Amino acid sequence: MEHIVHVVQLMAAVRRTVVFQRRTEGLAVVLVEGHLAEAEETLRRGVR
Repeated sequence: MEHIVHVVQLMAAVRRTVVFQRRTEGLAVVLVEGHLAEAEETLRRGVR
């Protein structure tokens, strides 16, 4: 019985880690896209 409880806790921990990783990746993507947008704006201003 204790073994089952341990497995459930382990799965919950893994799920939390995956959710955290997805959030971190999402944040990284937003930051990178933001930087790219700023770089494009800078290039456009430089061309004019």
